Amino acid sequence: MLGQLPADCRVDDLVQAGLVGLFDATLKYQPQPDAAFATYAFKRIQGAVLDSAREQDWLTRQSRRDMRAVAAAEASLRRELKREPVCREVAEKLGVSMAEFEAMRESAHCFFLSLDDHPDLQIPVNADPAIAVAEADLQDAIRQAITCLPARHRQVMIDHYVHDRSLIDIGKSLGVTSSRVSQMRAEAVKHLQMLFN
Repeated sequence: MLGQLPADCRVDDLVQAGLVGLFDATLKYQPQPDAAFATYAFKRIQGAVLDSAREQDWLTRQSRRDMRAVAAAEASLRRELKREPVCREVAEKLGVSMAEFEAMRESAHCFFLSLDDHPDLQIPVNADPAIAVAEADLQDAIRQAITCLPARHRQVMIDHYVHDRSLIDIGKSLGVTSSRVSQMRAEAVKHLQMLFN
């Protein structure tokens, strides 16, 4: 069944949906001589999993059909022509106009926006004000504790955790090896842990 589902479906969610379908089957099954529970339960589980997969899918069914049709036509033309087909050839293979073909491709086309690149769009992780205040206090305490570190250790922590620099880059800027930078980071973390315990 997994082969029929989009690749981005989360398997653990589908398993959960299957369990809900099984539970639902046990509640609704009415024994009959010509209907075995296993057959009834299988259909209920399969339906629950497919419903869950559809809920998770960010494309419409028509968009999925269009994607499959375009992919099949392109694969067929690749085999026939022994090269990548151009859009006009794919449209002809599908029996649609160029405008319809472009619409088919557009319906499945989407883009992802990283919220990390747009801080003004970020949603607070925790809406509970008490927890938000506690997290802010913890961040302030960590900042204060980092200022107590020796200068080079402080620089390693800031470069690695704030500026997301690799240990190799930090080592080059400090004139030491990356393994020494790793040691300095470990020493700084140990020092911070002692401050917080």
